[in-house]
Amino acid sequence: MSNLSKRFLRGRPMLLNTTASLTQMQAQLAQAKPDLTAARRGWGSISEDPDILGSLMLQPPLTDPDLHPAVPGRRPEVLSARLYWFNALRSRVRHGVPVTPQYTLDATDILISEHGANEYLLVVASHNDGDIDNKVIPALKNAILSVDPNVSVASTTSPLHFDDPDFFLWLVNRWFASQPAGTGVDIDAFDHVMVRDPLRYQTAIAQGVQSDRPELLTLLAKPVTVFGPGRFSITSTTLGFGCELTLAVNGDFDIAARAISFAGGSFTSIPEMRLTAVTDLIYTVLPAMKKMYEGDLGWKQGGDRAAFRTKMKVDAQTLVARI
Repeated sequence: MSNLSKRFLRGRPMLLNTTASLTQMQAQLAQAKPDLTAARRGWGSISEDPDILGSLMLQPPLTDPDLHPAVPGRRPEVLSARLYWFNALRSRVRHGVPVTPQYTLDATDILISEHGANEYLLVVASHNDGDIDNKVIPALKNAILSVDPNVSVASTTSPLHFDDPDFFLWLVNRWFASQPAGTGVDIDAFDHVMVRDPLRYQTAIAQGVQSDRPELLTLLAKPVTVFGPGRFSITSTTLGFGCELTLAVNGDFDIAARAISFAGGSFTSIPEMRLTAVTDLIYTVLPAMKKMYEGDLGWKQGGDRAAFRTKMKVDAQTLVARI
């Protein structure tokens, strides 16, 4: 039941491959409306009231997906849509007679924007594998098939995939060194990071990723440890946008709605502000972070990484000796 208008503000980026244009996709999705009487899922606008979700036997509004114009320096043209579906309650038999099926309304949102030739960034506002694989992707592909019979969705890769959990070790290094995480992207706080060892044991470093915690420094010094996901706060100095963000290596993200800020921002509604926070993140902040990580040759070639691990080992030993 996650969506861009209320409750959890999250997303999973993917890669949509199709020859269809955004305008064609909008038209095809608009033709596939939800229908309660047939318990048929369908598409509508993300601007509708999300409080109707969870309602029993409710027909959602028959609205069209929206095509948002590009904002120079901020976002490209974006197609947004909400997929509605009906969850059947457990069927019952009363006095030997089957009871009429009852359904509750559910939904999630998507954003689509052009990335390259016949390639689009697709962001689904959910981390639920079942909803994504069994509802959203089939419904999206079915709507586009009449325009492009070869449409496909790569659900495990996207332009926002960081490819390597080493990214989180690099990010902690940038945090400790008070260096930006991307051009115009400052790290304001680093609250939490998950750590895994070769035996898959997980350790949660909570209540602050700080350089005065010897147990954390010891883990950072070990070449076999794997880091991520992480929760941290960032500010985009180019956009005046800030948020608390939980990020995974595949680009999955959660934005803490209570911690969104805009310098001098003026919005007509909370949903507009939430949508802008997501688009600022996926079109400016995350690409800038990925570009700086991939372009850090000193780290990528191993020298800076090894030096950081060595420093963490020495610092951990120094801290322990003081105890």
